[in-house]
Amino acid sequence: MPIPRSRPMRSGCMFVYFRVWTRDRLLQGFRLVRHTTFLGAHTPCHEHPNNTTGQGDRMSNRRPAKKSPKEALSTDPEWGTPPTEATSSAILQSLAEVKGYLAEEIKRTAAEVKAEIAAIGVRTSHVEKKLDVVVEAHNTAATLTNKLLTHMTELELELEDISNRSRRNNLRIRGLPESIEEADLEKILIECFKHSLPAIPDHLWVVDRVHRALRARGPKNSPPRDVIMRLHYYKTKEAILRHSRAQAYEPEGNTIQIYQDIALATLLQRKEWKPVTDLLRTSGVRFAWGYPFKILVFNSPKPTVLLPSMNIPAFLADLGIDLASDFQAPPANMGTLSLIEDTEETR
Repeated sequence: MPIPRSRPMRSGCMFVYFRVWTRDRLLQGFRLVRHTTFLGAHTPCHEHPNNTTGQGDRMSNRRPAKKSPKEALSTDPEWGTPPTEATSSAILQSLAEVKGYLAEEIKRTAAEVKAEIAAIGVRTSHVEKKLDVVVEAHNTAATLTNKLLTHMTELELELEDISNRSRRNNLRIRGLPESIEEADLEKILIECFKHSLPAIPDHLWVVDRVHRALRARGPKNSPPRDVIMRLHYYKTKEAILRHSRAQAYEPEGNTIQIYQDIALATLLQRKEWKPVTDLLRTSGVRFAWGYPFKILVFNSPKPTVLLPSMNIPAFLADLGIDLASDFQAPPANMGTLSLIEDTEETR
């Protein structure tokens, strides 16, 4: 019997349908076998062709004789007798139909799988072509971005240098109380500096401006704001700064600290490098800040340069400085974008 097929089925639906159809066909053959066996097993003895003397009535009152397991299996209605030739032909025909159906479905499924693999190959080829375009665009953008980062870093360094050059004559004075009026700052500071540096002539004590740091005044018990003082002559400023390293100034009994006024970017960068400079100071190593950002170490006849890109722990170890276990090196500069190499391994 041909297997009806109304429309194409997916592989999962096809197997479910095949199992149901096979089960129905096999059950149909087994029912035919059991029906034939049942009719043969329940034929009365007096109707049996070999019963000519009426012995069936007399034998019916006797206990049935014991049968061997093989005989009981062959005559038990629950198990049935061996199938007839017609039943065997029907079963073989059903199995042949199942075989043909399986062969046809396997052939159709294989064709569908081949078609899907071919489609996947086409899509993969399209994706690889698009990926090549993306890789090329990324490399172009990465190259341009790296150039922009380099130019931006150079511009930032130039701006930082310009800002620091504009502050070359500035002093940042810390420790003057807020009770001193801003109009009296110049007079008090100049008198203190002249008293400590009498060798500087009066015509070199020229102040361009003096004022508090440009931020709001803090609470009552907060530290006072720094004082920014710009001297007209660079030599006078340097003399005041050198003397402050040897002896502290005390205007009106207030001990003050004097620093070189520098740009905020430089100040933040030096703050990150404070653990390194503290180690150099405690080890008695002389150093100075350089431009672009670097540290000049005077530990030998020729100064040694420490750059942010160098291995800082190894540099300090070469100077004979022991590092603590919790020492953290300053963060490195901003890196660059990497390019994607077009090789077989990256595909």
